[in-house]
Amino acid sequence: MRPGSGRRTVLVCVLTALMVVSAVLTGCGGPKVPNVVGMRPSDAVRTLQEAGYLLGNTSAVATTGVGVGLIAVQKPAAGERLREGEPVDVAVNFSDGVDAIVPTVTGLQEVTAVNVAKTSNLVPLVTEQYSSDAAKGVVSAQSPSPQSQVKAGDTLVIVVSKGAEPAKAEVPNVKGKSQSDAESAVEKAGFEAAVTKVYYDIVAKGKVITQQPEGGKSATKGSTVQIVVSLGKGTGSATVPSVKGKSESDAKSAISNAGLKPQTIKQYSSSVAKGKVIDQFPAGGSKAASGSEVLIAVSLGKEPSGTVAVPDVMGKSQADAVAAIEGAGLVASVQTVESASVAAGSVGYQFPSAGTQVAPSSEVLVVVSSGAPEGAPEGAPEEGAPE
Repeated sequence: MRPGSGRRTVLVCVLTALMVVSAVLTGCGGPKVPNVVGMRPSDAVRTLQEAGYLLGNTSAVATTGVGVGLIAVQKPAAGERLREGEPVDVAVNFSDGVDAIVPTVTGLQEVTAVNVAKTSNLVPLVTEQYSSDAAKGVVSAQSPSPQSQVKAGDTLVIVVSKGAEPAKAEVPNVKGKSQSDAESAVEKAGFEAAVTKVYYDIVAKGKVITQQPEGGKSATKGSTVQIVVSLGKGTGSATVPSVKGKSESDAKSAISNAGLKPQTIKQYSSSVAKGKVIDQFPAGGSKAASGSEVLIAVSLGKEPSGTVAVPDVMGKSQADAVAAIEGAGLVASVQTVESASVAAGSVGYQFPSAGTQVAPSSEVLVVVSSGAPEGAPEGAPEEGAPE
């Protein structure tokens, strides 16, 4: 062996080993992560998959760096090396302070949905409805729909499930029964009893004059059954005015002016117009002690049957919207929010939407604008809320 040949051999071996190690290390790092910032989410997912990666965690951010609805942040960053098959996390820009993209909150818990709305620069408005499709406390519906482009600061209505609607039962007929027997029958059937006592010559003292709902009607278990019990023949200096056929407001005024206290129950009637007095207890002309109660039964109009179509109240005034909903045999639930896009006093949103078929007496949410909020939306929300 020539002098120095051993050292050359060792050097070549070392260099070769270093090259192998370098190649191995480079191979372990994997290919470079593609740049998906600025892409639409669907394009970003496709680009990552074509490069051999998976979509990792997604979150929402508010930034002016990219357009609303586009990928604003990725991790690892573009150009970093990552083994194939590994996840790449992304964050979508849901608001630039002016515009916003409506996130999907249906299926989320209420607290999470509210946080997502705030992160997206939207104002959450929570309402509750019974739902057979969503568990209690879970969002069953939302408006506007996911991926709609709206203005930052607009309202996101979050409908939270109250769970399945309570079971119904038949209301027992307790007319003519004693108060104790009537209360017992009502409670045994799964209802609560509320007793009102009035003077009434025709029905013996302590007996039930009338009830609402009427016996044989179906009502939600746990709801209240009004029971009106006779105090017997009235005595006193006050003469009960006759208010049958009058409007509810006129009847109350007449009763109050006579030194008596008006009490109201409402019931359906096929013969008496809505808002008019069907009957009264005691009858007109009876004597009663000053300050005692006079009960008036006010008509709700003809009882609806089957399902009812929700009326279109968008853009109407609050008063007109409530009148339309109640006129359809439904119950209006009014909430007021600030809105830059809806005139003050007008309805900017309703749930369920117009034309939806619902059960009679169902609740309809009406969101009324109180006008534009003062100043611009507050600063950008924090990053990291789930989509």
